[in-house]
Amino acid sequence: MAELEFSGREKFAVPAQVVFDKLVDLDFIAGGMPNVVSATKSSDTTMQCKVRPKTVFYSGTLDVAVEIVDKDPPNSARMKVASKGIGATIEWITEMRVTPDADGNSCHVDWSSQVTQLGGLLKSVSKGIIKASAEKMSAETWSGLHDRLKQV
Repeated sequence: MAELEFSGREKFAVPAQVVFDKLVDLDFIAGGMPNVVSATKSSDTTMQCKVRPKTVFYSGTLDVAVEIVDKDPPNSARMKVASKGIGATIEWITEMRVTPDADGNSCHVDWSSQVTQLGGLLKSVSKGIIKASAEKMSAETWSGLHDRLKQV
């Protein structure tokens, strides 16, 4: 499979430790994800969700498993996400690096995601369409996380 990768930088007016703690808090993450129908945490590092994505190439719900596979507090974390629906599967890894700004009261997060597996009907969908949808969902998730962090 040709790899699909996308990345970005998010800036927060919150100390790095607070941001890191929230980025590895799966309850907090679920609250920022778009179109979540339900979310159940089975441990501090794993969560299952039902999501109804709004994409041009898939309708219905996806079962989404999120697992924190590595973390180096308060600097970095890595998550594996596996989504399965009727006739469609997709898996990806997201890495996040939290860096405090010079003032100590703000930080930025450099993140990257790499799709590691596409299955079922998604194999026939243009990689450009999948990437555009993934980038849109990532932007919506980061926006939700920004909104939630403003309340901390």
